Amino acid sequence: MARMQTMGLVRTGRFFARLSRNPPPMPGKVPAWLSETLERAMTRVCAADDADFPDVRACGALDAALRFMGGMPSTTQEELQSMLAILEYAPYAFGPRRQRLTRLSDDEIDRLLLTLETSPLMPARAMFKALKSVCMMGYYTRPEVWPAIGYSLSGNPGVPAERR
Repeated sequence: MARMQTMGLVRTGRFFARLSRNPPPMPGKVPAWLSETLERAMTRVCAADDADFPDVRACGALDAALRFMGGMPSTTQEELQSMLAILEYAPYAFGPRRQRLTRLSDDEIDRLLLTLETSPLMPARAMFKALKSVCMMGYYTRPEVWPAIGYSLSGNPGVPAERR
């Protein structure tokens, strides 16, 4: 059953790549169009009202998220990239406008993400959770974010002395 779901996810991601005339999801390197989708989503998932939190683009969170994804097994990489391809076209099914995600305003992306998060459809909620996990891993691993969340290497007894 899980294998069939994975095959459906990857096939759907490839379909959207063909539809948009972009490179398909594949392990190794995330195609630029999927990287752009992740970056737009990250700017909203990691948006903070507090000025102490750095901007996603300024702190290198996208590169950190891409490295995080790159360390995963190849099948998981392909599944996550396929999920990003589906996310790019999710507004056509879930609204708020019939546009690709990368063409939506910040408010419209926020509404789309809320719709996915609260959807009665389990695959939509799972997509939101996977996206949130990748975004947060990229953002909260950036040293520039640590002061805003009260984290410090020097104040953490679990960090070896040579890394402080």
